Amino acid sequence: MTKEEIQVINYEDTDDGGAIVTLSMSELAIKICVEQGILAMLMRYVDNEARSLHERKDEDGRESMESS
Repeated sequence: MTKEEIQVINYEDTDDGGAIVTLSMSELAIKICVEQGILAMLMRYVDNEARSLHERKDEDGRESMESS
């Protein structure tokens, strides 16, 4: 394999609507997938933290308005 090649070796549908897939990947493809997976996890974490921060600010704002 060359470049960022990915080959599907085996594909099986499962009863729950998912699939089991066996892949053959070049070293570059593996590296790209790992990097993208890590970036996706970090982005999801940052989004969740930002959402939580905004929710806390909204709650604090409502509480201070109610007490006035």
